[in-house]
Amino acid sequence: MHIICVYMRDNMQPTSLFENGLNGLSNSKYSGIQGSAYRVVGVDFHSEPGILKAHQKLTKVSGDVVTELCKERVAVSDGSILWFSSESGKVWRELNGTFTLIHTIQRSDADEFPITNSTDLRMFFRDEDNQAVSVVSRINVLTLNPSGNIPPRIVSSKRITGISPLNTISTSITANTNNTIIISAGSFGDETEPITTVLINGNPVTTAGASSGVSSSWEYELSQFRYVPITNGTQTINVTYAGNTPNRFLYVLVLEGANTTVSSGSGLSSGTSVVAEDITQLVNQIHISFCLSRTDAKHVPDSGQINLLSDSIGQDQWNGRVSVGYKKAPAITNEVITQGAMEFDGDVYYAVQSVLYKCPVVNLDTNFTSEVVGLFANQSGNSHTMALQNLQLFIADGQIIAKVDEDKSFVAETNFNLKAPEVITTIQDMDIDILVGTVVGDQNKGRVLRWDTESESWYAEDTIEERGVNAFIRDDNFTYVQAGDFGKIFFYNGEQLIPSLNIPGEYSPTKRVTINQSSVTTLLGIPRFGLSNLEGNPQLQGVYSFGSYSKDYPKVLDLSFPISNGEMEGVTIGGVVSKGADMWVSWKQGTSVGIDKLDYSAKLPVSYIETMVLTNGISRTNLVAISKFFANYNSLPTGTNVNFGIKKAYESDYTNLGVINDTKRLQVRSEELQTSIAAPQVKISLISSGNQSPMIESIIV
Repeated sequence: MHIICVYMRDNMQPTSLFENGLNGLSNSKYSGIQGSAYRVVGVDFHSEPGILKAHQKLTKVSGDVVTELCKERVAVSDGSILWFSSESGKVWRELNGTFTLIHTIQRSDADEFPITNSTDLRMFFRDEDNQAVSVVSRINVLTLNPSGNIPPRIVSSKRITGISPLNTISTSITANTNNTIIISAGSFGDETEPITTVLINGNPVTTAGASSGVSSSWEYELSQFRYVPITNGTQTINVTYAGNTPNRFLYVLVLEGANTTVSSGSGLSSGTSVVAEDITQLVNQIHISFCLSRTDAKHVPDSGQINLLSDSIGQDQWNGRVSVGYKKAPAITNEVITQGAMEFDGDVYYAVQSVLYKCPVVNLDTNFTSEVVGLFANQSGNSHTMALQNLQLFIADGQIIAKVDEDKSFVAETNFNLKAPEVITTIQDMDIDILVGTVVGDQNKGRVLRWDTESESWYAEDTIEERGVNAFIRDDNFTYVQAGDFGKIFFYNGEQLIPSLNIPGEYSPTKRVTINQSSVTTLLGIPRFGLSNLEGNPQLQGVYSFGSYSKDYPKVLDLSFPISNGEMEGVTIGGVVSKGADMWVSWKQGTSVGIDKLDYSAKLPVSYIETMVLTNGISRTNLVAISKFFANYNSLPTGTNVNFGIKKAYESDYTNLGVINDTKRLQVRSEELQTSIAAPQVKISLISSGNQSPMIESIIV
């Protein structure tokens, strides 16, 4: 590209600028590499070397459906994109341009259902309109101690129901000798039979808590059992009843880190809730609740309890519902905010503070099912970013990394371990390893660690004096690291961080920016990332590009895609995702939110370049006069134009100049003489119409 920007001063000869092409953003208004400019907004200078034209615009496609900022997104193999709210438990699905709210992660601290006694554990019953309904119900609760200093963790679970009258119900699950198996089993109906035996691999299991009885309208049997496997591998579970009984059910939990059963409790109710009273709640204990009711009403757990299952069972005139859940101490927060999400082996995994869930991809468009995969060990409130590597899914959790292995078993704690106050901020795959970005407390310190996914420690590390790592930016086989609040980007060579560039801006303790990890993507071979304001708007915000046309061109930075409402201050970019030549962007600006898509039917209405100040200290002795401004074009479609603006001495606004179109010379120019210029700065604006943009070859001032 050959773009020339020159100015005349007294009798001096013209001086060329952008001689070897537009090289993105300068370091400041006053200094930069040759060919750089103070601002480059919405100008496409990569796709067709030698031509300046407007980028395609971002158009809001989420309508009024998406009402909150989404910071996690998953491009799913079925062609849809999932968007997870950063403000609530809402999950939206986009498919073929249509957005649908498909799920809401339930609050564990549901304040509309407060408990009056902190040692009680209560289940509430609600109809489809969330109104209280009165039902006959029974609840059993087991309390387990931890084997260490963190709560027991759920490794896996399985459920099975049977409605035809038989005297057995069976299933199998994988568990090891360091696990604890909790079995919740029962039946209900006209004539139920008690459970006589429970066998696991032929070994009898004794009850840890049971209740049975006859109400005015039904009979019920509820029993819970605790078992520690004596061999590793498949555990075959057989539950036998005294006689044939319908409406049988069996739910199995495999836990890690559980020790003794402390106590059990139960409750019976004919009302809008049922409570197990006097359930002592100590730090790091876990309560396994098992609730049965004769109703089709929803089971809503009380504060701090997470529901694992709520299934309808029964036949004929019997319509029962069984729920199984857990409650742990101390109370947990942020239980509905998704902190990481990714597709793995046919399922979409998503993590809130304490719990990892999954939903099969095949269920996304019919019946979103939220299945608990496991309970995090650290239950970090910072981030659960995810990465795929070596046929496994790795998940950040505070100082440690969890994983789902190739057999889809959840491992709450791998060998990777940091020491507090350092915590993981983000992870990403690299070659056959995992890159781990961290921050050390509130210090200006973070690290990038390279871990082989198996060893007890990482084999490469480098420390940066910035306030933690925010995002990894992938550029084919290369990786860049954005760290701190002041726009620093480093190149990572596999072992060390090398300063690469600064996102220019007027930074201070009250003027800060960041890049959210989920707002990084690659589009048409060029890395793109969303720059978000933290406070003070030190630089314009939107989706930036950091790349080049090919290896023969320098990698440069520019603001390619402002969000659809046109604002570039006070913006948060939550997530960016690309598929093929398409790109979607989730954003929030003030009270406005949306998800945009790159619109191939419309250009940005206005894109522009602002030059650096075009004088230095020596030349300031003489004021400048500029008589003409030119833009030579290849094409200037109907309705498009090129405008010029000038600042003479650091004014707050540009003075717009009148232009004429010389169709013989293929040139847009202004001939308004500008005098008494001390510090010239020029703005060149490309005015588009619909999907047509000026095609500019060179600019002369």
